[in-house]
Amino acid sequence: MDKKLVFAIILSAILAIALVLAIVRPEINIPDIGEAQQVSTTGSYTVKESPDFATILIGFESSGNTAEEAQQKNSDQMYDITLALKRKGLTEDDLKTANYYVGPQYNWERGNREIVGYRATHTLEVTVEDYRYVGKYLDAAVSAGATQTYSVRFELDEAHQSELKKEALTKATQDARDKADAMAEGLGKRVIKAVSVSDNMWDYGPVYAMEAKAGAEIAMANIEPYHEPTQIQVGDVEVSARVNAVFEIA
Repeated sequence: MDKKLVFAIILSAILAIALVLAIVRPEINIPDIGEAQQVSTTGSYTVKESPDFATILIGFESSGNTAEEAQQKNSDQMYDITLALKRKGLTEDDLKTANYYVGPQYNWERGNREIVGYRATHTLEVTVEDYRYVGKYLDAAVSAGATQTYSVRFELDEAHQSELKKEALTKATQDARDKADAMAEGLGKRVIKAVSVSDNMWDYGPVYAMEAKAGAEIAMANIEPYHEPTQIQVGDVEVSARVNAVFEIA
């Protein structure tokens, strides 16, 4: 048989077999995971921690016939108060002036502005490292001549704030993911990946002591009256974070 004829017959047979296989080849089913969708969530978390220190704002004022007289009286008060606080263990670094003013006092009767004297006011900011003893320093300042306590606030130092902010952001992000998982499960789907996450807000604010509970006076014959130190209730400082997140689900 001619070689060319044999080659043609073999080639025709191969092509026929390939055609048959192509016709009967079963289709491969690719699972349909559906069109990708997105869900948006918001996560939040608040960390509570004991304060690192306390800050007290103490005020006192003096009056005089002249600005110089009012200022001198106020200076004497400042000396007495700072001395009393230092005797309780504070240092110069713990004390600083927050506000100072010297100005005239007026009598506005009959619509006339008449100067009747002068007034000097001083606001002292006191930092207390051991916040448990805030009441002790308040009592010392008042006994030495302070007439007003504007606020007592409990705070965190900057390093501690930063540490708690990271914790709050981490937990807030996990909260956002947990919500996305729950939403996807409700739709019969699952979270594929995070599309975006943004820091929506983080908040830190000192805790203010709103009330001070003064101790009772004990009076007994031939015994000097005893006053229990002022008790300040300390609250936890809070650092909060909130994030916005978008997740792809399928």
